[in-house]
Amino acid sequence: MYIFIPYILLTIFWLFVSDYFVEALVSPENLDSAHTLKDAAFVVLSILSIALLWWFDQKHKQRFIDALEDSHQRYQDLIDQASDAIFISDPDTGNYVLVNKAASRLTGYSEDELIGMDFRSLLLKEELAQKPLKLTDIYAGKTILIERTIRRKDGQFLSTELTVKQLS
Repeated sequence: MYIFIPYILLTIFWLFVSDYFVEALVSPENLDSAHTLKDAAFVVLSILSIALLWWFDQKHKQRFIDALEDSHQRYQDLIDQASDAIFISDPDTGNYVLVNKAASRLTGYSEDELIGMDFRSLLLKEELAQKPLKLTDIYAGKTILIERTIRRKDGQFLSTELTVKQLS
């Protein structure tokens, strides 16, 4: 929206100053036709200015979209190429919303199978009962380092070390 400020300022300048220039430069007998020509020029220049400003605005939006897509791709590449398993879950539901290939290899589930799965479903219920997760500490922004046993898709148990942190 800020891109239209120069247009608004030029319009105000045109409205207040152009009549003085026309009257100073044109003889009195040609004044009516000069004002008509000035008004027509204003309409044409306004249309061209608005079109040009719209084009610049669209170009700016496209650059922003391209930068956002590039940033997203770099973020996705960073997660996908990480050697550690990365699980990102929704804090309200506990369901995974993003996992990487290493998480898939660790659990035996495909990335698509893990998405939407509750994080507790990989952990042993007995272990959760004995050593509950410190969700209040996690929600308070603390980083928690814990050892847990996970159940892989093939039924095998795997002892793991988890670093858990809420993303801001």
